[in-house]
Amino acid sequence: MRRASGTALDVQLENVYLFRGLRRNIENRVAGRQKHLFIVMSAGKYTATWTRDGNTREVHARAGDVVYWPASTVRTDRSDPDDPMRAITITVDWDDAPRVDDEDFPHVVRDAQGLIAATAQCLLMAQNDLLPRRREISSSFAASIAAEYLRLADTSGSGLVAKVVHYTQENLRRRITLAELSRHVRLEKHYFCGRYKALTGRTPMQDVRRIRIERALEILRRLPDMPLKDVAYRVGMGNSQLLARWLKRATSLTSREIRASVAR
Repeated sequence: MRRASGTALDVQLENVYLFRGLRRNIENRVAGRQKHLFIVMSAGKYTATWTRDGNTREVHARAGDVVYWPASTVRTDRSDPDDPMRAITITVDWDDAPRVDDEDFPHVVRDAQGLIAATAQCLLMAQNDLLPRRREISSSFAASIAAEYLRLADTSGSGLVAKVVHYTQENLRRRITLAELSRHVRLEKHYFCGRYKALTGRTPMQDVRRIRIERALEILRRLPDMPLKDVAYRVGMGNSQLLARWLKRATSLTSREIRASVAR
């Protein structure tokens, strides 16, 4: 996938607003717009379909996901009436955006650390501030969102890596083995490990651990009063002591310090 050749992404904010879905069936046909779109999901469910190479494809997103639609994408959006979506939508000009025809580039990434969501909130507030350089500040926030999306896309964008990430997220509460992953992606175990490390610089099981830690951090920040043993169960850890060690190694913070940072 193509990246910016300079040191900064060429992103200019066009618009940002808070979207709230309605409790009724809504199907919206979106013609190819000239702006790129980020949908930062905070609640509910979102589905979109589009056709490519004669095949109909679907995107599903929920709270904590970020959806990216390149300019000129023709699609149909749907919001679940039983679980209406709430999201911050951000439209931008992005001259050095990823190619639309890149098969490996994902339309949805998981914002497990909440960095995009936090930046999107800052962007909303900046739009309401009477700052002399509001446009430049807002575009800087938008560029940060695009940069974090690219970072997350590099983690999950490859077809092989995306399969591992998705499988791990769907089975996070139980033990996952390397043999199980290799069977899922239908590759011999040693070849699978080598190919995965060539793509990411990490082993598949290192990414399983990373996804568990990211989900644990997400839970601790969203539900700071949840006991650590319950968090450990939700992310498939053997016990709270093991989770505490992994969190400390990954963040240099104890679980208590992570909770305290949310309280502030």
